[in-house]
Amino acid sequence: MKSLLMLALAVVYQVTVAAHPGHDETVVVTGTAVGFQTSAIEVATFDMTLLQPRTVSIVVDGQTKYRLGRQKIEPSQLELGVRVVVSMKHLNSIVEGGPEFRAMEIRASAPKNKTVKQ
Repeated sequence: MKSLLMLALAVVYQVTVAAHPGHDETVVVTGTAVGFQTSAIEVATFDMTLLQPRTVSIVVDGQTKYRLGRQKIEPSQLELGVRVVVSMKHLNSIVEGGPEFRAMEIRASAPKNKTVKQ
C-alpha cells in the first residue's frame, strides 16, 4: 500500500523546473520534445508550480547523452512529438532570457507504432 501511494504521488507530482534549484542538484523535466536546435532542446511540460503548461529551453552540448529506452542513440535520431525525460543541471552563467539549464541526459520514448528492444 505504501509503495502504491508513493507511485501515485510520483505520477501526480512530476518534477518540473523549479524557480531556484540548487546549483549542484539534478533537475528532471518530463514532457514532449517540441523543438530542436544545435545547442538546445525545447520541451513542452506542465509546470506544477504555476499550474499551467510551459515550454522549457534546455542547453545541449557534446557531453549530453541521448537514449531511446535503454539504447544509446545519436541526437539526430530524436523526433519531434516524442515523450522525453531530461536530466539537467543548473548553468553557472545565465544569459538574460536564455536557457538556464544544461541537459546531462535525454531519454526518449519510442514513437507510437515503433518498438525498442530493451
